[in-house]
Amino acid sequence: MPPSWPGSCPSPPPIVNLHLLKNRSLAAGALFSLVIGVGLYATTYLPPVFLQGMRGYTACEMGMLRLPATPLATGAASFIAGSYGQSR
Repeated sequence: MPPSWPGSCPSPPPIVNLHLLKNRSLAAGALFSLVIGVGLYATTYLPPVFLQGMRGYTACEMGMLRLPATPLATGAASFIAGSYGQSR
């Protein structure tokens, strides 16, 4: 059997064809999804890590601190979604 050289085998096709992003609507949707994902990550993960690591809060204190924000955010999202759905 002859030795194989690095790079001589063809690479497998990519999972996502990046030529799809030539469609401006799809590219804008992908960018918007990325921004939303980063925002959700930043508001869900980073404050507990910061407050527990830098400020010395316990996990229970952190949960109690974030507890009032949950119904407020859910209510605001429901209101926005409801008003958007009725306008269509």
